[in-house]
Amino acid sequence: MSNVAARPIASTVTPGSPMVAATAIRASVLVTSRLAIRGLGRDDDYFARLDPAHHEAIRELSGVGWAPIELADAHYAAADALGLGAGEQREIGRQVAQRLRDSFAGAIIRSLRTLGALSARSLITRLPTAWERLVEGGGAHVFDLGPNEVRVECLRTSIARYRYVREGWAGMFEGTLSLVSSSVEVDSLREHIGHDRCAFRIAWT
Repeated sequence: MSNVAARPIASTVTPGSPMVAATAIRASVLVTSRLAIRGLGRDDDYFARLDPAHHEAIRELSGVGWAPIELADAHYAAADALGLGAGEQREIGRQVAQRLRDSFAGAIIRSLRTLGALSARSLITRLPTAWERLVEGGGAHVFDLGPNEVRVECLRTSIARYRYVREGWAGMFEGTLSLVSSSVEVDSLREHIGHDRCAFRIAWT
């Protein structure tokens, strides 16, 4: 890891403003995760682990609008309990990133390309914009660790406590940044994992 002192280069939060806990997540993110689990042939196992109070809502969930954080928590708790390997969880994250490139993230990429400023660094510094399109509440900070290295912190988001979510987010970073980098390395930082927070070291070439 670089020895350069960390400094914030992007954030969802205006200095001095409070950060509220996440209350909702884009339904399309949950739907893509569900389809990936089904593609692994684990649908029955998933519903066996899903709180029965949420079965109907999950089955009827469309990819439009927002899903309350309580429903997202139930989904990710069940997905986490499947015990998928880290590689499988990251692949699901890459599938989610692929879907988002056709919608939310795609708009950011097209804008940067039009400006002639598309690069891994410019893309990762737009994380706050992407976060606000995908999550209501919570927040994200990006800290500079060197020319091709950053630390990303995701805060006040209860689903961050699930390994399935953390590995999935790592896969989303890999899938998105690989569009503009020859290689991407994403590490989950254990010392930053909490009941509503996590962090990643991201490096690229």
